[in-house]
Amino acid sequence: MWIFHARISAIAAETVVLLLCNQTHALAHWCRDPPRAGHYFATYLDNSRVMKLHFEHLHCGGQAAFCREGTCLRQEYVSTGGHYQLKKSYYGRNND
Repeated sequence: MWIFHARISAIAAETVVLLLCNQTHALAHWCRDPPRAGHYFATYLDNSRVMKLHFEHLHCGGQAAFCREGTCLRQEYVSTGGHYQLKKSYYGRNND
């Protein structure tokens, strides 16, 4: 069962990364190479109702491109009606 959840988490994380990189042209200068999500890029709470993205674990060309001055971008999404919607976006301490 754990392997099933790990696979779903990886698929969800990759999907979110693709959506983020395709959604806006502003990310194009951050990710020149295809982004690579690390193991803890996406974490889930409340039976996967809440998804947290930790951008220190998203690497573009081997570097965490969404970090600055010891802090990294974080986003929290809440599932409503079967779709994740952005709840908040902020910079938090780099836990890499």
